[in-house]
Amino acid sequence: MSYKQMSNFARKNKVVIADVRFTDLWGTWHHISVPISYLNGAVTTGIGYDGSSIRGYQLIESSDMVLRVDPNAPYFMDPFTEHPTLAVFANTYNPNGGDEYTKDPRVVAQRTEAYLRKSGLADKAFFGPEAEFFVFDEVEFVKGGNGDPVLKVYSEEIESDGKNHGHTQVKKGAYFPLMPDKLQDIRTAIVLKLEGVGVDVEAHHHEVARAQNEIDMHYQTLTRMGDFLQIYKNFVVTEARKRGKTATFMEKPLPDDNGSGMHIHQSLWANGRPLFAGRKYSGLSREALWYIGGLNEHARALAPIISQNVLAYERYRPGFEAPNLARGFSARNRSAPNRIPVYFDSPKARRIEFRPPGPTCNPYLAFSAMILAGMDGISRHIDPGQPLEKDFYELDEREREEYGLVTMPASLEEAVKELEKDHDFLLRSGVWTEELLGTLISEKKREVEQAKKDPMETLRRCYSYGI
Repeated sequence: MSYKQMSNFARKNKVVIADVRFTDLWGTWHHISVPISYLNGAVTTGIGYDGSSIRGYQLIESSDMVLRVDPNAPYFMDPFTEHPTLAVFANTYNPNGGDEYTKDPRVVAQRTEAYLRKSGLADKAFFGPEAEFFVFDEVEFVKGGNGDPVLKVYSEEIESDGKNHGHTQVKKGAYFPLMPDKLQDIRTAIVLKLEGVGVDVEAHHHEVARAQNEIDMHYQTLTRMGDFLQIYKNFVVTEARKRGKTATFMEKPLPDDNGSGMHIHQSLWANGRPLFAGRKYSGLSREALWYIGGLNEHARALAPIISQNVLAYERYRPGFEAPNLARGFSARNRSAPNRIPVYFDSPKARRIEFRPPGPTCNPYLAFSAMILAGMDGISRHIDPGQPLEKDFYELDEREREEYGLVTMPASLEEAVKELEKDHDFLLRSGVWTEELLGTLISEKKREVEQAKKDPMETLRRCYSYGI
């Protein structure tokens, strides 16, 4: 891709507005719109903006920052705007012709890919996230009997509004049913819009919980998948709103049903060769096993990055098929935090599915941190232990201790403490800076304190977190 191609595309589609988009530390998409005549300047010179108004970025006394459109990123016609609008991705730069801003998550993702190539270990990292989401007819934020905030949901699939005509989904039993699936059309509409802007979708389906959905995109390289996941989240929420419904990637909106995860398939490739394919357990290579060792070693420290909001930790409660253990691996086994998919006997299909992440996480930072944890495992030859072909959820305390298994943090507060203790694997690469890490930790601590002071506002924020 190039600016010339982008410009020709805009001319062909009679674009009048360029919508310049960038992502903050929490994964929220921000935008500024300019007349199409200013697109060239947005690519070459950039657009000035107030960095102090983006939480976690700049102080007010040093707030001037510059957005510069990346012509090599995906661009597309926004299918939801009234006037022909070209959506483009941008990175943040320091002012006066400065370098890329190292706290910009998309910059972090690109720097991670460059670091991977420079390492000589691999030249590509592929990611395939399964970001689950809920679609409700309506929601209310109310106080429960004990005064705690409660999310009250209304849905045709749930016996809560009297409008379901008797056909409801079963708790923890809504995976793939045909007749009670009332969200087929909205998922198809989202898929068609995604395909229309160049996002390759493999399938969509109803998930285990009532009103829960999943759309699976074909795997992509690290930054490209981060871009596609931002488009995906935006399309899900916008299409739902267009139809008078509300969508959320909140991990646990239904306390008595399964929560939403974002299981992330990942693999490394070198010179067109799948680095994770070999003759070890389940067709894996020694590098793949060491990579799992790195994820095992740093899973608890990854927690505030992959499950980044206060209420995300409700998903890890036992009894709802969530991977509450931070260590362990197994083939075909969905109770393991690291699953080895074995659908097809092909070296190209060899990959690791890391199951603890939640869908509200910032994809650029989450993908980057997982790669750096896995690379640390490979460079240090971290032994992942023996595979455990048992139901991880049924293990008692003695068995967990015998196999060296530990749980994921029980709260964001506990997770932040783990990151404070274990972060050298992020900083050693030079990809993550002390400033980025320090900002992330201090902001997460602030979220913990705010949740104690205003739990209702926390519930509201978590409902739309990372969108």
